[in-house]
Amino acid sequence: MYTTIQAAPKTNTLRHLDFGGLWFGISCVSNVIAALPSLVSLTCLVEDPDPPAGESEMSSQLSSFRAARYPLSECFKVLRVPYSEHLYAKDIACVAMLIAVVCPRFAFVDIPPEHRNVFSREIASAKVNEAFRPFANYISRLIV
Repeated sequence: MYTTIQAAPKTNTLRHLDFGGLWFGISCVSNVIAALPSLVSLTCLVEDPDPPAGESEMSSQLSSFRAARYPLSECFKVLRVPYSEHLYAKDIACVAMLIAVVCPRFAFVDIPPEHRNVFSREIASAKVNEAFRPFANYISRLIV
């Protein structure tokens, strides 16, 4: 899919992409962002099919992801997640934190209102958690 996106005419200037109700994990999201250098916003459902077992595992995942993918995109700023009854705010928070450590301008996650409180609590908790200290400045940029 990503080579098809890159090969399509004018994708190097594509700024907004809406996949609507398609589900993407972090690897798909990061591959789409990497394939489209001018992408500013992406709309899709996000999931974390293999969520970290605890804070130290999540911290390790953030560290490895940053080492492998930074900088993923200098343009990407907004992740929009439409409503789905199967959506989990913790998954969105996990994916958002991973994107935040590799995309310097990423700061806004547009999620359905019913998930905002849980998402905000997850981000606030991560910001003050000792395991996430090396990533606090990236995580603190995230707003809903």
